[in-house]
Amino acid sequence: MSIAERQDEVIVAADHPEKYGVSFFANILEAEDDPLCKWHAVKAIGDLKGYEAQRQLLQVLQDPDHEFDESSLHRICAWAIGRVGSALSADVIKLLRSPVSQQTRIALIDALGEIADPVAIPVLSEQLASGIRSVRLWAALSLAKIGEPSLPVLKSALKDADAELVLIIADALSIIATEKTVPVLLDALDKDPQAVAEYFAKGPPGRTRTYIALLRQWRVSRDSVALRDLLDRCRP
Repeated sequence: MSIAERQDEVIVAADHPEKYGVSFFANILEAEDDPLCKWHAVKAIGDLKGYEAQRQLLQVLQDPDHEFDESSLHRICAWAIGRVGSALSADVIKLLRSPVSQQTRIALIDALGEIADPVAIPVLSEQLASGIRSVRLWAALSLAKIGEPSLPVLKSALKDADAELVLIIADALSIIATEKTVPVLLDALDKDPQAVAEYFAKGPPGRTRTYIALLRQWRVSRDSVALRDLLDRCRP
């Protein structure tokens, strides 16, 4: 069977994954080398929330990635692991704490964000402390996906943060964007006003000045109207 024929077969099966079951797609991941076939098999496993394919999914993250337009093999696998859920948290964390390539490291961090289980906060905090920008960015994004339970870690990370990390944390806080993020945003502003201003300057003209004014107004007045406006402006 040619590669094109194999691809067509897997794509058709992946359109109706419930007819084939998790083991069918797990076997494809075991036997198939073609990245497109693997991509569709992984997506089908995610659609089925197939915990029993955990070994194959984790192996995909350890294999080389392959880009597909706006997706990739690692990104769809992180999504599929997120669909399986917190039952995979411990396995992903264990693998992340083992010697892996940077590409796999980022994919595992992404998977923990997709799962969004607070149990991953300590290991994501370790990754946030990395001196590697891409690792920091993905760790902050995954912490943001977990939401408010990540705020103590983000607040603590500001204490020794350089300008780059302050900006990354400000970005994570803007994704969470709840009332409880505001005190931590104030800490970020106090830590490095220039870095925070540079981040919020990415918005429309005048956004930075208005945003920082609102932060300072809320610090003094705790005004609910100012808070609502502030949280609206948090979101990029």
